[in-house]
Amino acid sequence: MPTRTTFGTRAAFGGRASVADSARAASIQQLSPAVAPVAAETVTWPFLTVGLAAFLVAVFVLELRWRVDPLPNFGVSLRDSVALGGVGPYYVFHEHEWWRIFTAPFLHGSVSHLLGNIVALIFAGVTLERMLGRAWLAALFMLGALGGSIGSLIYSNAVAGVGASGALMCLVTVLFALSHHYAAGDRAPKLRRRALFVVVSAFLPSAAPGAPQIDYGAHFGGFAVGIVCGFILLILWPDDSPRPPLRGAALGIALLCIVATCFAAFEVSTRYPIYVAKNAALIPSALEATDPAGAAKRSGEFVARYPHDPLGRLLQGTTLFNDRDYGDAEDEARTGLAEKENLDLQYAPVVRERLELLLTMSLWGAGKHDEAKAGVARFCASTSSDEFIRNGRGLLYENGLCR
Repeated sequence: MPTRTTFGTRAAFGGRASVADSARAASIQQLSPAVAPVAAETVTWPFLTVGLAAFLVAVFVLELRWRVDPLPNFGVSLRDSVALGGVGPYYVFHEHEWWRIFTAPFLHGSVSHLLGNIVALIFAGVTLERMLGRAWLAALFMLGALGGSIGSLIYSNAVAGVGASGALMCLVTVLFALSHHYAAGDRAPKLRRRALFVVVSAFLPSAAPGAPQIDYGAHFGGFAVGIVCGFILLILWPDDSPRPPLRGAALGIALLCIVATCFAAFEVSTRYPIYVAKNAALIPSALEATDPAGAAKRSGEFVARYPHDPLGRLLQGTTLFNDRDYGDAEDEARTGLAEKENLDLQYAPVVRERLELLLTMSLWGAGKHDEAKAGVARFCASTSSDEFIRNGRGLLYENGLCR
């Protein structure tokens, strides 16, 4: 704001201001653009932010409608994420399904995952939409989304990652950077505290029971894009301008990414029947998720019905091991591990780890100590929090195999 208003002059109360005073005041206003007020914001209602939030909700509804492997409580399984366009190294680099980097940011794994991202989107999006305008907000969201997908490919070992976390990390990082711009005004400290809180909390492990593993690669990817975009905006945006420049370029970037995303969605639809067929040969995830004890009792049925599903082999092998039939348990573990494609592409890495533990313990139980030694040492040193692996490690300690 100007340091002096009409109500602060003597002329407002009938006094006379000299011509020299008036000229000096005018020259100060002309020669000091840094203290000139920023023009009133033209964006008063955050239509784009609200629209993006609504779009994410709509996509999640479609996810629930087209799930290939439904979970209870509106959950989306790993197989669903793969079928609907989640991003993973195998599918992008081996199957050349590059379009997944555009679809994955709009997918979510659960209601809580979706709600958490929507809250962050509203928090950062409303402020940025009013500061930068809709073109820049759209460009930042799409660039952050791509950065998150690329970060997930580089740093994550997940079969398929989903979520808008990369886009949101980009937005809050840019928000923090722009808190150092003149346009932030008196809100600067508040913007910094809020942005820093979201950035830090995004990297903390989820405290919710049964929450999916956080894709830290996607967070780092969005964070890196946000740093670059934030610095670019700080460099290019003059203090005396109400909006950053290059709005047309930002709009072009956003539209290009939107077109690519539409094409990617089409590719998802063309490959969807393939994943439906693959899922039909696997045990429904909900059976084990809702009633693991019941699933274990039906392990023989599962092996007969789904012979190429490594989970069935794990369940059957565990049952045989508990019955002290170590030789047959070893065979089931080896058969499950031999189903490499389904094991590596349809299940999280923990299923392979469980099968390897079952094999190690079965070998030891069958008296094949030399074959089991390497596995014993590995699992004695394991820090996994998985219940199956913790229980197996406990058996190793109880039998004096771990020291």
